[in-house]
Amino acid sequence: EQTNKQSNKQTNKFRQLKLEIVTQPPAKIVYQRILKPFPVVRVVDHSGAPPQSLPNNLFVNATLLRGDSNVAVALLEGANSLQIHGAACTFKKLKIQSTSQQQGSFFRIKFGLQRYEGDRFFEIVCAEAVSSPIEVVSHTSYLERVDGTWRSS
Repeated sequence: EQTNKQSNKQTNKFRQLKLEIVTQPPAKIVYQRILKPFPVVRVVDHSGAPPQSLPNNLFVNATLLRGDSNVAVALLEGANSLQIHGAACTFKKLKIQSTSQQQGSFFRIKFGLQRYEGDRFFEIVCAEAVSSPIEVVSHTSYLERVDGTWRSS
């Protein structure tokens, strides 16, 4: 019980923190390919500014949601939980493992702030951000080539 009280105190201390998406994932991407541009998320305080300092036990977790119902789906592969260094983190290895047509929905990524204590993670309530919708297609032919790179059309 003492541990739970301490955990609640710690969680309350972080309630003023929020997450902000600095770089959105692409609006359209080919499935099983790394999301580019890389999603970048940062921690901000109640005023919208990065905090002066953060403890080193904070992590951001990425969860894939169906765009039509916001229900989590286990179709996100890669490093989906990153420790925060400074006030931001960049998700460089995320891949969506199904197309929008297969699932009948666009997708969104929910980023949630967590703190690691002892041997488990604790969610920091109200510290989350949800991306813009992402359409996942089966082939690059559904993308547009701009300056030598495939982009969403």
